[in-house]
Amino acid sequence: MKSKVKLAPDQKIIVYYFSGTGNTQIIAKKIVETFNSKGFTATLINIENVTTISIGNSDVIGIGFPIAGFSTYPIVFDFLQKIDTVHGNYAFAFDTMGGTSLWGIMGKLKTILANKGFRTLGFEEFKMPPNLFVKFPENSRRTRVEKGLRRAEDFVNNLIAGDLSWNRIPIVSEVMYRLSHALFSITEYKWHQKILKMKVDTTKCNACGICSSKCPVKNIIVQEKAVIGDHCQYCFRCVGVCPSKAISGIASPRSLHYLAEGAQF
Repeated sequence: MKSKVKLAPDQKIIVYYFSGTGNTQIIAKKIVETFNSKGFTATLINIENVTTISIGNSDVIGIGFPIAGFSTYPIVFDFLQKIDTVHGNYAFAFDTMGGTSLWGIMGKLKTILANKGFRTLGFEEFKMPPNLFVKFPENSRRTRVEKGLRRAEDFVNNLIAGDLSWNRIPIVSEVMYRLSHALFSITEYKWHQKILKMKVDTTKCNACGICSSKCPVKNIIVQEKAVIGDHCQYCFRCVGVCPSKAISGIASPRSLHYLAEGAQF
């Protein structure tokens, strides 16, 4: 069922996002730019920089994130828990992915926001270049990004017109969410490295510290070389930002080394 709630330019909008290697960031930027071009006041905020959340400063919030393990990262769920209960504010959401979500986050997120008092407007998924397992040819990556940016503009137009829905598949959504949650629970244990094997090639690492400064969960320290800690959430930003291509893993080899064009970290 479509929301049929039309947005007006006097409504203030804040778009919160998390982005591992830039796909979600560039989509979030396009969404904010499109709102502002249509007379709205929209602001973009990276959830890594959020210490307090004042929803009272906005009439509408957007939440964007990458798909990970059919759901999303613990850092996103931690952010959601910080949001205070509201009374009738609107919310929309979007995700980016290289593969599929299998609806593992759509239903759970709607439930979380509804329980906090939000009226949900719409949800959209954007297929973008993957940052793990395979490297797309340059022209294929560019095509996906261009299509994603066009769809971001359409997403905003549909939000404004009240022409979006936020559906969920009750059993499937819950099952995929629980599976994802179980998969990420291994990041609490030291043996997770034995499974996914994120590692630093000490012959390439020059201890520049870029990976450490960019890690969203402060999981990398630099001694004589970079050392990956025990709380990695596998966003693969460190792989993408390392100028020496010294960091890799089973899911994200050095040959991939992906950062979205135009993303800034």
